Order: sequence, then C-alpha cells, then structure tokens
Amino acid sequence: MLSFRLYEKDDQPFFEKLIQDSIAWQEEECSVSDLASYMQKYDMMNGQWTLWSKGEKPIGIAFTVDWAPSNEKPWIGTILVDGRARRKGYGKQIVDQIADRYKQEGHDVLFASVPLQRIEWMQFWAMCGFEQFKVEENNRNEPYMVMTRPL
Repeated sequence: MLSFRLYEKDDQPFFEKLIQDSIAWQEEECSVSDLASYMQKYDMMNGQWTLWSKGEKPIGIAFTVDWAPSNEKPWIGTILVDGRARRKGYGKQIVDQIADRYKQEGHDVLFASVPLQRIEWMQFWAMCGFEQFKVEENNRNEPYMVMTRPL
C-alpha cells in the first residue's frame, strides 16, 4: 500500500520533475514556469494536494476536492505519477485509496474529467473503475469527458 501526506512547499522540485516528464500534462495543464499560478488557482477550490510515496520514494501527486460546486460530489482533479513508475499500477493504487477514503466517508460516487482528445487518459480512468458519464465544455470551450466511479 502506498502512503500519502499533504503536499508541502518543499515538494515543488518533485512536482516540477513530474511536469517535465509529461509533455501531455504540460499541454493540458501547465508548464513548470506556470506551476505557482496553477496551484494558486486550485487553492480557491478548497481541495487538497497530496504527495504519494512507496516507502521513502515519492511516486506521484494528486489533487482532490471533497465537494465540488458543480455537483456537490468529490472529484479527483489531478493525478500525476513519476515517469519511471508509470504502467506499474501506482496510479491505480492512488485512485483506489482515494476512492476507499471517500467510500468510508459515506460518498457513493467519485468524479474525474478528461480532455476528450486524451484517449490514453480515459483508458487509465476506465482501468481504475471509472465510467463515461457525459461530455461537457470547460471555460475555454474545450470538450471534456466527465467520468464517474461508483463507490
């Protein structure tokens, strides 16, 4: 089982490395130079950034929101796994542990969304038990697939 803790300012170099290792994430979310403003935008959502580790080795970072204004349900907003640790099941473990926490708290569903053109990302969420729910547009009029995972 992976362990997690709240993200701290000292974790920024690891987050920057994750961003540098993921061109697709940079294209969709932000570059290293935009990380501070990106995280500041997420501060207004009252969610939490978490650092996930196996033993002492950091594996990934996630952002979750316990209550989203769009539907009053929990969401996973971001999950990013170290490039060297991808395709080894760590991302799914992170998602499963997040889902278990929400289930224990009495929630019955968990949401995530994916840019419609990121088929590989949708496949990841599907492997984590998420189902396609509907297509919506973000604030830039780009289509996103909203996905749900029953808990």
